[in-house]
Amino acid sequence: MKTSERLRPTIDELKALLAYDPETGIVTYRVKRYRKKAGDLAGFQSGEYLCIGINQFDYKLHRVAWALHYGEWPSLEIDHINGNGSDNRIVNLRNVTHAQNLKNRKTAKNNTTGLKGVYYSKRDKSWSAKIRVDYQWKCLGTFQTKEEAAEAYETGSVRYHGEFRRAG
Repeated sequence: MKTSERLRPTIDELKALLAYDPETGIVTYRVKRYRKKAGDLAGFQSGEYLCIGINQFDYKLHRVAWALHYGEWPSLEIDHINGNGSDNRIVNLRNVTHAQNLKNRKTAKNNTTGLKGVYYSKRDKSWSAKIRVDYQWKCLGTFQTKEEAAEAYETGSVRYHGEFRRAG
């Protein structure tokens, strides 16, 4: 067990320190803490996610929100359904496995086509669609147009990723 898990606050400690509004996803302080007063927003931006420091460890605010709402720390990863790491409304959070969470990834920043799962082969002068299934790449076919490849990816996404898919 990690040190941060051993020193992780109990649900009662969280509820004494923080308030969570599941409709807005906002977490506020219930009590004065350092330079923050009761009612102030809790957390700080760290990359894509909001975080909060408790007991000298930083915790992702979506995990804290889950714990406050359900009365237990999440057992798996927390996925932001809409892909916005700062949107901590309870309807936007789900407890998922790592593999399920990967299915909901955004289009890669280095993607040159602008379409998830669509690639152009200069050698073959054709478009192809690929999708990751259980950590393996699966070819969905080769096509004459980018739009056909995108349609194939979308169909594959529905088939292989189901409810966890993110549209390209």
